[in-house]
Amino acid sequence: MGTVSDSDLLAELEMFGVDDVTTECMSKMKELCLTYSCDAEQFSCDWIAFTSRKSVAPADITLQLLQDLEREELSQKRAKTEVRTPVAKKPAPKVFTVKEEKTEDESMGDDVLESYGMSSELLKKRQRTPDTRTAKRLMHQSGSPSIVFSPASFSPKSLTASEKYTSRTTAGNIVAHLRHQGTIDWMCHPTEEVRTQLLQPGSVATKNILYMFEHNIDKAAALNAIVGDYADMYLEDMGSDHFVNIRSVFQEGSYVTGRVYCDSLGKMNATLNVSRLKQYSFFSGQVIVGKG
Repeated sequence: MGTVSDSDLLAELEMFGVDDVTTECMSKMKELCLTYSCDAEQFSCDWIAFTSRKSVAPADITLQLLQDLEREELSQKRAKTEVRTPVAKKPAPKVFTVKEEKTEDESMGDDVLESYGMSSELLKKRQRTPDTRTAKRLMHQSGSPSIVFSPASFSPKSLTASEKYTSRTTAGNIVAHLRHQGTIDWMCHPTEEVRTQLLQPGSVATKNILYMFEHNIDKAAALNAIVGDYADMYLEDMGSDHFVNIRSVFQEGSYVTGRVYCDSLGKMNATLNVSRLKQYSFFSGQVIVGKG
């Protein structure tokens, strides 16, 4: 970095309304430029930024302000730019031998070959054909085996039963069947008998059919479709563009939607903090919208 002249500093400062600088201030500015390796343009930019922050006119150049500029701006900037390598982390010189050079040449050749094909790490992870053939009825659309859908396989085992569900008074027991041959003990009124029949005989199945043996992905798609329908309705009502994934990180406020599966005693895949809400009411299976 060459020596900065008086004319260079005055030419840069004149653009900001500085017409005259005292001899002491000019020598101090040249000293700062030499100490911190900055030219006239860079020093003028630092001076204008400093005076704007201090609410001082750029033409009011004093020794005290120049000392404050050195202490608050220039010295701090120099400390950030200097990066010193610790003695313990300095790289030690490496001595190459003929054997090591040959090994490095061979590894470089392997890298070139792997760039044209599949690497050796990926070859080890390649999927192999299983020894036993998987039944087609246990395969869903994606090709991986799935469990036959049933209430036992679909019900999540990690969730705890709701406290309100366990303490309910009406258990909801079955009191009558469609083709019940015996006498029905339950009566809704002392003078009336209970009798079950088809509401629309032509619209229901009259023969025995297999039920609850569909694939898990088919039933899950129906549940996801319900959540999607409610989400579209919420979007239209709120006037928002879209929902975001709850696992994603966003700096600004955004909306998320999902289904409630259990209360505070159970376990959820995404916890929901409602401590700031004055009033709220949740129930299992409810589709809700959150903003945060």
